Order: sequence, then structure tokens, then C-alpha cells
Amino acid sequence: MNIHKSIDEHLESTPLNHDQKSRAKVLICGYWDAVGEELIKMVEDVHSRPQTTQNNYGAYMSLIAFLTKDCKVDSPMAGVLLKLAGCDPVGLASAYKLSQGDYRQKLYSRSVNKLKGRK
Repeated sequence: MNIHKSIDEHLESTPLNHDQKSRAKVLICGYWDAVGEELIKMVEDVHSRPQTTQNNYGAYMSLIAFLTKDCKVDSPMAGVLLKLAGCDPVGLASAYKLSQGDYRQKLYSRSVNKLKGRK
């Protein structure tokens, strides 16, 4: 895997200017050097097991928590690293939505509205 090419491809889709992209690449490469090989193994382990949630979002939530809490990587950087390690982008997006409470809030609102007799 050519990590530098993958990072360049990822950064190409961001609204960052050239200097910001250069700095971001240095940061991503530094984190990747520290945890990249282990992350690939962890993602491969997730993919080798039967899915218990759609697109593995549940397992990805655990990996996000591992990176943000145990490794002290900020949340956006964790997403970039997990994407580079081979996580399904749809499952990763779902994991982030759930971990940020978007779905929980919608489910809560629906439940409250049902109790109040609204649709």
C-alpha cells in the first residue's frame, strides 16, 4: 500500500489550501507511522468476523473510541487513519453519526413525539 498516494488522494477532496494540505500530510504521516500497521491489523480483524452491524459501524465505533481515548488522536484524524486502514467509508460515516448523537437525538425525538401522540 502506498500510504503517501492514499493520503494525497484523501487530501485532494478537502477544501484545504496547499499549505494546509502540506501540514495535514505531515500530521497524518506521523500518526500513521505510530499506529498504521496496528490499525490495519485491527481493521482486518473486524473484516474477518461476521458483521454484527450494517457496514461494521459498531466495530468502527470501538476503533474510533480506541484511537480518541487510548491513543489521544482527535476525532477527525481518527477517521482519516481508519479510512486509510481500510474501513468501509459508509460504515465509518455511520459510526461517526452515531457517536456524535445524531441518530440518538432523532430516535429520542421520535419516541417523545409518539408518547405525545404526534407523528
